[in-house]
Amino acid sequence: MRPSLAFMLFVALAAAPAAACTNLLVTPGASADGSAFITYTCDGEFHPILRRIPAADHAPGEMQEVRFWDGTVTASIPWPAHSYAVVGLMNEHRSPR
Repeated sequence: MRPSLAFMLFVALAAAPAAACTNLLVTPGASADGSAFITYTCDGEFHPILRRIPAADHAPGEMQEVRFWDGTVTASIPWPAHSYAVVGLMNEHRSPR
């Protein structure tokens, strides 16, 4: 039996090294119980560190530095009066920061 073109394409893609990441997002309207889900896999050759930033209250005028991946400061922006706890790219209320 000769394999299908779709199967051969799948095998070729599965054998190739990944150059991107996989994200799966389910909105409340798409899940059976109204929950929102987000999951992420690091399929690439890089391995980010999952960090947790605790919630905090900030003084008026307190600034946050925005940096490039190499640590170079690109700008400073004011903090809000209160910032939510963040793990990775998701805050404690399940919305992007």
